[in-house]
Amino acid sequence: MIQIGWVEKWTLRFVVVALVFLAMSGFEGILMRTQLVSPETFEAIESVVMQVRPGGGEHSTAELFYGMLTVHPIVGIYGFV
Repeated sequence: MIQIGWVEKWTLRFVVVALVFLAMSGFEGILMRTQLVSPETFEAIESVVMQVRPGGGEHSTAELFYGMLTVHPIVGIYGFV
């Protein structure tokens, strides 16, 4: 078996991290599209998130959707840079 050098190791690490970020971005996209089609699907998950989230105030489903919409491109961009 051939030994790989440090450049190849770093390249492989970056590729793996980029693929992980791509998968996360795709999963977020699926969640956002599902929430647009049927908002009642994630009511149970949202109630758990409200209990865990620090700080007061009840957030609406629209606020949660737009919060995810804000983070989605950031996850996608940093996964490919």
